[in-house]
Amino acid sequence: VFTLFLGLTALIFFKYEKTIPILLCMIVAIFLHTDYSCMGVLLIIIFYLAYWQKHKYLYYAAATGLTLNNIWCIFSIPFLYSYNGKKGNSRLPNLFYYAFYPAHLFILYLLSLFF
Repeated sequence: VFTLFLGLTALIFFKYEKTIPILLCMIVAIFLHTDYSCMGVLLIIIFYLAYWQKHKYLYYAAATGLTLNNIWCIFSIPFLYSYNGKKGNSRLPNLFYYAFYPAHLFILYLLSLFF
């Protein structure tokens, strides 16, 4: 929750092109030991940029995800790239996206039992 709050605060300052308060939000995230630390705040800003200029900043978002020591975020790139900002007409993709999270957690659980 604190990461989202600090990210929203940083976005407000980002709109007014204020750099120092954004850095302060990131420093506060470090000292409060929030989820993803300062990289979470930076990731929120990068995804905000990716929303407006999808093709240019999508790779920066993936690179920031990689700096979080999570190589698996590369598999999110096709999903992020395919998002067009509009609600889909078919129910099948929505059901896939809703079912994917619990299904992949279950698969990871099964893998943890064997390895």
